[in-house]
Amino acid sequence: MQKLGFPSMRSLDQFKSISKSASGGPPKTFAYSSRRPESTSSGSFANLKLTAEKLVKEQASVKTDLEMANTKLKKSMEHIRALEEKLQNAFNENAKFKVKRKEDEKLWKGLESKFSSTKTLCDQLTETLQLLAGQVQDGEWLSVILCSKPLKFCFRFQWY
Repeated sequence: MQKLGFPSMRSLDQFKSISKSASGGPPKTFAYSSRRPESTSSGSFANLKLTAEKLVKEQASVKTDLEMANTKLKKSMEHIRALEEKLQNAFNENAKFKVKRKEDEKLWKGLESKFSSTKTLCDQLTETLQLLAGQVQDGEWLSVILCSKPLKFCFRFQWY
């Protein structure tokens, strides 16, 4: 209180410190006059005025600090909202990608099935072509044998 410019409180602080420091002995009594000299009264007013001015300056400084903090808080909240929006967009896009991946997996399984069927068909066609090639060779061999013997009719197979 003494720092705030209240002289009566300074006397009270002095009284407390003196009473605490007294160790034993008779208690000391202090007499305070309710009347003050005019110079003390005008000094107290000047101290109060200075203290009030300091408090007004501090209040203005605190108000400015609070306004700056409020502005920073608003910007931070806007930034947080923007980040939350980006995060939500990322979640939505991720969900779309999961759906797309599942669709692609189904398509891939379908392609694998078709590939397997196509491979089986190709294997069957290869086997059939090999069988036909064997039959053609047998036919040519039979034709050579039949044409080499004296027969009335010799059939030659000609392939076009």
